[in-house]
This record gives sequence, structure tokens and C-alpha cells, in this order.
Amino acid sequence: MGLNSLAVTRFPGGVTNRPENDIWGGSIPLLDPTVFHSYFEDFDYYTAANWTVTSTGAATQALASGNNGLILLTNTAADDDITQIQKVGASFVPVVGKKFFLRAIFQLSDVVQSDFAIGIQLPNVSGTDLAVALDGIFFLKADGAATIALYSRQDNTTGSVNSGAIATLVNATLVNLACYYDGVDRIYYAINNVVLGFITVSTALLPNVACAPIIALRNGEAVAKTATIDLLFVAQER
Repeated sequence: MGLNSLAVTRFPGGVTNRPENDIWGGSIPLLDPTVFHSYFEDFDYYTAANWTVTSTGAATQALASGNNGLILLTNTAADDDITQIQKVGASFVPVVGKKFFLRAIFQLSDVVQSDFAIGIQLPNVSGTDLAVALDGIFFLKADGAATIALYSRQDNTTGSVNSGAIATLVNATLVNLACYYDGVDRIYYAINNVVLGFITVSTALLPNVACAPIIALRNGEAVAKTATIDLLFVAQER
């Protein structure tokens, strides 16, 4: 049995994403990372000081053993107990004319009797409602249903839109959620790398204040729940 081909494509002169008339257009031999502002958390490390932690009872947030880097959020066993972590420093403001990307991979211990939110939101320290009345672009799974939806919200007064149920989650099974704002009027969404549709947005439906990456879990009954997160990635065109 022969070996797979080891041939690779080589660009000895480099590649670039700068326009020809840019100061780096004919000089930088690599992709310019400053084109996008990006945040990538793969959870090989967890430093509590980098996050605003909001919780009830003795909820915990800790790295977990497993492939690719994991963080485990664990609630205590009262109904509506919550554990929420939000990146310190709000630095994402999706705007018309700039592309925006979001990806999250996670699993829940109980996909019905729990609430879960992941994405970017206006900084929130109460944790009482998973901040879903606030600005943001995020995926939300509500209590009592295994389905999840994509939201784009300026606030509940100015404007909010959601996709409705786009997938049914399964207990203790990783799911890969992603969305892409085209900078015009659509936010496309995908589950496990399959594009399923889009929501239509306008300036009034995009967050207009700085938002930060957030992960929040709340019990839907008086039994402790967990969320295991593999990664959270956010990027926006400058």
C-alpha cells in the first residue's frame, strides 16, 4: 500500500491579504493579522482574573481533562442556580460594513432542564436572566426545550431578532455552532459546519455598545447542571 502524497503547495515569496496600494501590499510576505480584531479561547488555560464570574451557591469554573482543551462550569443543586463567566473588557461592537464571526463548541449535561447562553453580550454582573434582555449576538438555549436559537439584539426596546429553533441538542454531546455577519443585512448560522439559514438584521437590530464574550448556565430544576466548553472564537473586521 503506497503512502499518501506528501506534496505541498509552496509560496516562497509569501502570501498577503493587503491591497497592492497599501504600504505593506508589496512587502509583507505573510497574512496581516491586524485586518481582524479576534479573540480565541481554547481553554488550555483558565485565569479567573480575566473573567467576571457571577454565580449562586458554590458554582465552580475549572479546566477539565479532555481533548482540545476544556472548561467545565458546574452549578449547585437549587433551581435557577447560575454560573456565568464574561471576559473582562468589552471590545466588540458589530457594525454595518464590517464582517463579524462567532464560533462555539460545547456540550450540556441536561439539554432540557437548563438555560445556556454563549456569544457576546453587553457586560452584565447580575446573571439573573443570562443577560438576554441586553445587547449582543449570541446563541441561547431556553429552559424546558432542547432546541437552541441565534439572537441579534440591540435591546428589547430598540430591536431584537432571533432565528427560532435551529438545532436540537443532545445530552453530553459536543455541538459546533457558528455564525457570520456579512456586514450588510444577514447573519448566517451553521450547526456542525452545515449552514442552515440566516436572520435579517439592520442597524437597529445590532448591538450598539461594546460587548464581551460570555458563557452562562442556569439550572431549570433543583438539580446541578454542567456545561463543558471546548472553544469560543470571536472576530470582527476592523
